[in-house]
Order: sequence, then C-alpha cells, then structure tokens
Amino acid sequence: MRSVPSADVAVESIEVDATSIRHPLFAQIHRAMRRGRCIRVLYRSMSNPEAHERVIRPHSLIQTGPRWHIRAYCSNAEAFCDLNLGRISAISASEDADLPGLDRDVDWHRIVAARLVPQGSVGRAGPYGP
Repeated sequence: MRSVPSADVAVESIEVDATSIRHPLFAQIHRAMRRGRCIRVLYRSMSNPEAHERVIRPHSLIQTGPRWHIRAYCSNAEAFCDLNLGRISAISASEDADLPGLDRDVDWHRIVAARLVPQGSVGRAGPYGP
C-alpha cells in the first residue's frame, strides 16, 4: 500500500486504477474534502438499491483494486463508513457543518498488524511443487 499526497486529502492506493470515474462528481467530492464541508449525495447501497439521499462529510479517498471508495461520516448511519464512488449518482451542497471529521474517525487511524500465512492444504512447497 502506498500513500499518495493530494492537495491535503489522504488517498490510500492498493492497486492500479481500473475504474472510470465521473470527473464532475469526483471534483465535487474532492472540493468538499479539501474544505472540510458536508455534501448531500444520492447513493445506492447493496442493502438499499433505490437511490436515497445521504448527508456525508468525506475526508479520504480509498482505491481498492478496480473500485474507489470515500471514507466519510454519514448522518444516516450516524457513523463513519466507506461509500463506493460508483454508487453515487448526484451531489449537492449541504449546510450541515456539525458532522464529525477526520480527527474523530478512530478506525481510520487504527493500525492493525496482520500476519499472512499459506493455506494449510497447500503446504510449504506451494501448489506447484517444490
């Protein structure tokens, strides 16, 4: 993983970008992040595929393989969450200014140690022999 500085907005990149991004939406989200502002988005989630409005305060962009996500506080969920950029169909300004920002996102700042081990059935030599 590499951190990419971008005009004071944190971007975490896992792989090379393989998604098409709607630039006008991306620009509005990026502007809201830089200014620490809230925005209203029309969003379709896996649990609610109908477009519904959410008020969010985005603080970071995350690229995970072919998808881009936004880390934001969501007033509907009353929590920080990751929103898939491809599921946002519209954005407008919001006057809400009391939503928590990056400094309150404890999970975003938590460092987790991970130990990767081979699958037990593969063995030390790997699936293709020694």
